[in-house]
Amino acid sequence: MGLGKTIQIIALLLDEKKRTSKTSIVVCPSSLYINWEKEIKRFSNNMKTLIISGNADQRENLIEKIPDYDVII
Repeated sequence: MGLGKTIQIIALLLDEKKRTSKTSIVVCPSSLYINWEKEIKRFSNNMKTLIISGNADQRENLIEKIPDYDVII
């Protein structure tokens, strides 16, 4: 813990965003998705994030919006 792994991944995602317009995905435990979103906004205020969570209908509606975002959590 405390080795900067999250920041390293955010830097990688930023670099990838410069090279391509494709959406990236972060797969993490449900207990950490809010932390990931907060850290991405903290260190990269120009990346749009979307958390896919909720019941099946809510997730289905969110999945339709994926092309509008840079990072899906």
